[in-house]
Amino acid sequence: MTANTHGMEACCQEFPTLAATWGRALAHLEKEATPSWGYQGDEVTCCFAFLGTGNFLVLTNTTPVELSAPIAFGVHATSVAPIYDSDHHRVTWNDTPDLGQEVLIHYTSTIATADTTAIANAASLFEIDGEISTYTAIVIVNPTLFHLPLVFRGK
Repeated sequence: MTANTHGMEACCQEFPTLAATWGRALAHLEKEATPSWGYQGDEVTCCFAFLGTGNFLVLTNTTPVELSAPIAFGVHATSVAPIYDSDHHRVTWNDTPDLGQEVLIHYTSTIATADTTAIANAASLFEIDGEISTYTAIVIVNPTLFHLPLVFRGK
């Protein structure tokens, strides 16, 4: 006796298929600023990572005034380069990456202030008719270092 699989294949082709990506949510923005602290004139690299959804995505990043304009952009898994609007201190990128495709976008800026402060660099990833994912990275600028005395207790 042999099994007839043609009926099963025809039946299953009528059902919708589900694509799943394990490990990270699609269009969930991850952002990192390195180093996490520095002094005026030091370089800071901002990196964005997310997975494509197969839909049109828009990334916006309003850069703090304490950072210079981006020096150079780098992209992976997209042919679209980000655009920097110096009037609004805003980096913008948009494209339609494939479902599950990891997209990396990064740029380098320099610290442009002599003030001691913490700067927040916020970014948002928008999907048309979808969720908005936001992330903020903090960089401590011109920190004051304190040295505590080392005390030994003798016998």
